[in-house]
Amino acid sequence: MSARGEWPVHPLAALVADGDKINYGVVQPGPEVADGVRLVRVADLGDGHISTGAMKRIGHTIEAQYARSRLLGDEVLVACVGSIGEVALAHPELKGANIARAVSRVRCGPRLDRRFLAWFLRSKAAQDYFLAEARTVAQPTLNIRQLELLPVPLPPLPEQRRIADILDKADAIRRKRKEAIALTEELLRSAFLEMFGDPVTNPKGWPVATIGELCQRGASLVDGPFGSSLKPEHYTTTGVRVVRNWNIYDDRFDESAFKFVEPEKFEEIRRSEVRAGDLLLTTKGTVGDTCLMPDLPGTSVLSASGTVRLRLPPDDALLGPVAVWQMISPMFKRYLHSFEAGSAQQYLNLSAIKKMRLILPPKGAQQAFVALRAGVQAVRARQTEGVATAEALFDALVHRAFRGELGSGTTKNAQMGLFQE
Repeated sequence: MSARGEWPVHPLAALVADGDKINYGVVQPGPEVADGVRLVRVADLGDGHISTGAMKRIGHTIEAQYARSRLLGDEVLVACVGSIGEVALAHPELKGANIARAVSRVRCGPRLDRRFLAWFLRSKAAQDYFLAEARTVAQPTLNIRQLELLPVPLPPLPEQRRIADILDKADAIRRKRKEAIALTEELLRSAFLEMFGDPVTNPKGWPVATIGELCQRGASLVDGPFGSSLKPEHYTTTGVRVVRNWNIYDDRFDESAFKFVEPEKFEEIRRSEVRAGDLLLTTKGTVGDTCLMPDLPGTSVLSASGTVRLRLPPDDALLGPVAVWQMISPMFKRYLHSFEAGSAQQYLNLSAIKKMRLILPPKGAQQAFVALRAGVQAVRARQTEGVATAEALFDALVHRAFRGELGSGTTKNAQMGLFQE
């Protein structure tokens, strides 16, 4: 097997189709036209693929001015503004579409396999080149000349195709792992609706209570301290943990980024203390994300704005996971947004939250759902760990590919070893 050092290296511009050159697309797309020409933007590129679901359309008159960037459906597309280095393969269904100003298209010549090029553009070597060459004004930008000068290793065409086949197969397995996590989450969502129905219309006729009524039964709803009581200058690197809306996602608490305050400051704002099992709700920015506070060592307190915590009644009339899954359902999200106030920025206040109704199903049914959720979370944790491992191994595989280190047995190893399912 040849090492990459023995492969010839050419600038990308020398490897495009005869008579063609690398081009960017429409500079001023104008208003969207319902029956116009599809326009591929940076937002449509992701993880090597093109999403057509939210693709915009432009007028034929505008598009005709940019015939040089019209797609045939066999190009490699590269984001050159903003998310520079995002890469995707065009497909035949996109024939006749155009590309936006921030996207460049490359049509490969006979010496270069387009799948090989797409994988090389996603490799660390190419991505490092993009980052080094990009200039930043309002946002990172890579111009056409810099893309043309990108040094591309050029093994023989059969070897290019073999490398692309290996990476395609390994990528398919990597994607399956991600899809499995999404299916696991969908399973729990479907189970909740099957067991309890729509929590807003309440077709099963469960008892209901407003959050304010739950507070009369021993629940506690508290927001963060007043802004003057907790400012950014009060944050420290150790001490009492501060829970912010950046930590709160739907049924997931992010432990990766905390701020802290001194114990003395905590004593001043103890009213906003958070304990394990409290329901957390974001009330500014991304309004309505909900999760339970995990059991973490030490003490925690809410930030000054954007978060509230609900401590449910001690009678267990409503269990935390059931409350969370009510509030993260699409139906409840729509219901919750009807309580928002504000114009420039939407927000929820305590009085509005107290008016929200929650269903109170029988305790046995709630306990069954809590057990199901615990089992699904255990599976999801293993899946997430597997995805992280697969991502790291996949990155290593791509790196090896362009160093000429993929031997003849790599296809089998990628499927049966590196990405064991």
